[in-house]
Parts: sequence; structure tokens; C-alpha cells
Amino acid sequence: MRLHGTIARDIGIGIVSGRLKPGQILTGEIDSSARLAVSRTAYREALRILAAKGLVESRPKVGTKVSEQKNWHLLDPDVVGWTFANEPDWVMLKNLFELRDIVESHAAALAAIRRSDAQLNRMRQALDATPNIQPTVPSPLEFPIPGDYGVYVIDDGKLKELEALPEQVPDKRIAVSTPVTQPSRTSLVNGRTKFVVYRRDLANNAPERVDVRVVAQVARALTFDPKGKPASASVSGAWNIRNITYGFRVRPLPGNAEMLLIQPENTEFVLPPGRYVLVLKNQGYDFTISGKVTDPSQCLERTEAANGIFYSECQKL
Repeated sequence: MRLHGTIARDIGIGIVSGRLKPGQILTGEIDSSARLAVSRTAYREALRILAAKGLVESRPKVGTKVSEQKNWHLLDPDVVGWTFANEPDWVMLKNLFELRDIVESHAAALAAIRRSDAQLNRMRQALDATPNIQPTVPSPLEFPIPGDYGVYVIDDGKLKELEALPEQVPDKRIAVSTPVTQPSRTSLVNGRTKFVVYRRDLANNAPERVDVRVVAQVARALTFDPKGKPASASVSGAWNIRNITYGFRVRPLPGNAEMLLIQPENTEFVLPPGRYVLVLKNQGYDFTISGKVTDPSQCLERTEAANGIFYSECQKL
């Protein structure tokens, strides 16, 4: 996917998920392109894509705002995909499945009426060739099974449910996300992390791998007064999701198609102390590894200049 398509997807997911409300004015082109570290041309093209799908509209002296839902092109393939990137709105989901029922049931009936004997024989041969697989008795697990849908981390043999951040996780080609102001509420005793995901929407389209992304704390900010004199100050309560990732493997849990186990490819791998998000369909699930932070990727310095906001790794932790 090209860069402007990635930007359009991230903003589009924010709109259809309700994070960006109808009538809300989007950040200006200059600030947004600087924050995402992309060209103004790429950001402008992303807005054109969203406008063509009815998600945003631009007006002179007003800016670009999120359109009312009645103007969205709900059957556009991208809009449908963005809708299912998170837990979709129940009313929208009901309408989509009603449409599928109207079209697919009629198509199946026509296929049954118009099938040929040769097609029926091929179906019978395919069924006969299906191996008779005997069920296996699953090995006992080293952790409890969740009873409610959710995303969990295994910590010292127990399950802790992870909270989803309100911010969408950007594409990995974008170095730094929009600011995260919500503190981490889940702390783990060590970095030997494994996750259990119990989600109905992943039963038939689970990925083979997922990413754990670094969430770096902004420690200091450099600003300039009207005369250009710099001033540095400590910052608290600010983080940014970075494009630094750790790959984790996904496998199903025996006996439940809706439950997945996520663990490092190397069983000896340990996440260093710091803050992270587990990324599922562009949604970040937040957690922190306890201990003294020594990884430079966990610390950022922010520079607020006249031409935008820029980030760099801390020189000293």
C-alpha cells in the first residue's frame, strides 16, 4: 500500500470507529504532515481518498471535517474493511449481515437449482476425499482459560485483561504516533510475555504474526520564544507509539477456534522494561514491563519548532 493510502486508512479507521466524530475538524495539513513525518502532498492525497468515500468534506476557511454518517459510502470495500478493523457498530453490523443474507441465500438457491450432474459429482468426490481426522486430547494448559471475550496477557501464571488505547496504531512507515496521554494501567513483573486473545472476529482470519510496538515516554521538550531563544523543560504524562517492533507468533488454542495464543518466536526472548502495545488490527493493547528502563528506544525528546514538532531519542536516560 502506498503512503497516502496508509494515511487514509488510519484516518478512515478513526472515523468509522467513532474516535473522530461527525462534524469534528481535522488537524491542519501543515501540522498533520509534520506530526506524521510525511509530505503535505501525501497527506492531501489521503484526504482526497476519504472525501471520495464520503467520510470527510473540505470547505474554504473552515478546513476538513468529518462528514455525517448518512454521507458515508458504507458499501465501499475500504470503508467495510475499516469498519471491521475494530469492533464494529452493532447497527452497522446488523445491516451488513442483512444485506449478505438477501444476496447470498438467493445466490445459493440459484446455484442449487442450476447445478449440473458433473458439478454435483465433483462436490461428492471432494467430500469423499476429505480425510477422517480423529480428535486429539489437548494437553493441559499452564494458564487459566478466559471466560469473557477480550485480550489478555499471561503474568506469573495468571491472566490480566489489557485495555485498548483510544489512539489508533499508525502504519510502521510512520515513525511516531500522535501523543498518548493515557497512563498505562497494566504492569507485568517480567518481560517473558505471552498473550491470550479471545475474539470472535479472529476465528476465521487470524494472522500468522502480530507486532508488539514500543511506546516511548516523552521526557523533555525543547521550545523557542519569539526571539528564537531555546528553552528545555521536563515533560510528564506524554508518550508516543514508535515504529520499533518485536514480532510474535500466533497459534490457535486447542478446543476453541475463537481463542489464540500469542508468544515470541524465540521462547527465551524477554522484553526489556518499558511500555508497549500489542497490535491487533491497528488497535493497540497497552501494558508495561516493570523495572528500570535502560533501552534508549523507550525515551523521546520533543522539539517544538516553527515548522512543526519533531522527536529524537533521549541522549541520556
